[in-house]
Amino acid sequence: MPDQLVTADDPSPARRSWRAIDGTLEPLDYDGLTDMRFPEPLAEYVIANFSRPGEWVLDPFCGFGTTLAVAQRLGREAVGFERDSQRADFTRPRLPDPSRLVVASAEDVPTGSWPGFSLLFTSPPYTSFRTSQGADAPATHLGDARRIFAGLTRFLLPGAAVVVEVSQARRPEWKWTRPLVWEFGTLLSELFHLSEDIVFVHTGPEKAAPGYHHTHVLVFRYEP
Repeated sequence: MPDQLVTADDPSPARRSWRAIDGTLEPLDYDGLTDMRFPEPLAEYVIANFSRPGEWVLDPFCGFGTTLAVAQRLGREAVGFERDSQRADFTRPRLPDPSRLVVASAEDVPTGSWPGFSLLFTSPPYTSFRTSQGADAPATHLGDARRIFAGLTRFLLPGAAVVVEVSQARRPEWKWTRPLVWEFGTLLSELFHLSEDIVFVHTGPEKAAPGYHHTHVLVFRYEP
């Protein structure tokens, strides 16, 4: 774990623009989809390099709690928001104390419950931010994303890192790819300063996202 945060122009091998990881996910005995999450080595890299021990880390779409578990293991304070109560009930017993998992949409959580966050690290939903089932049209999906991320700035300290894991998405039946990396990169660059794009390549059999064995970690800075 670095004593000091590294910068984008650091020439060390640890700061190259891509990294290889196995990508294997821990099996979960959950009645529902469990593969749309990032592996722990990816979370370890992000949290170790873009926050310091003792700082606060936020995952506004925390799902099965990977960010929270890894952050606490690395000596950070972690908070997660999860709107799906069934998923939250499954996740909460798996997290070490003092886990802070809030069952609510990221839009509904009031400020003032915690100190400011130095790192926001998450993987946003690939389809809909809404409670209705099914995928939204791209314009609605991106519009919701912009509104939610703009609202999340109320939790962030000036200079906080905003790190988003996202991949392009494709399926054989589609015969086309949705460029989610470009869409989210453009969208979030309207709110934050993009500083890095780090590619994580899965060397194991598990895909990183629909149709791809690599994913992107977009690193932004919040400068109000």
